[in-house]
Amino acid sequence: MKKQDRQKRLEFLLAKRKELEKRENKELLFSECVNALGKGVIIYFPEKSEERYCSFQKEVPFTF
Repeated sequence: MKKQDRQKRLEFLLAKRKELEKRENKELLFSECVNALGKGVIIYFPEKSEERYCSFQKEVPFTF
């Protein structure tokens, strides 16, 4: 394997590792938030979350 090929492979692997670490950090933060909310927490899919948010916005007026 040429030096240039090894360098590209290393850069690729480092980028993948960094991406994985970001994902793990997000999962950890999400897990901590869910734990902080306690039992009875419900996690919706993004579509359902948007639907719930819109209905909440209609019921409770937001001001800026």
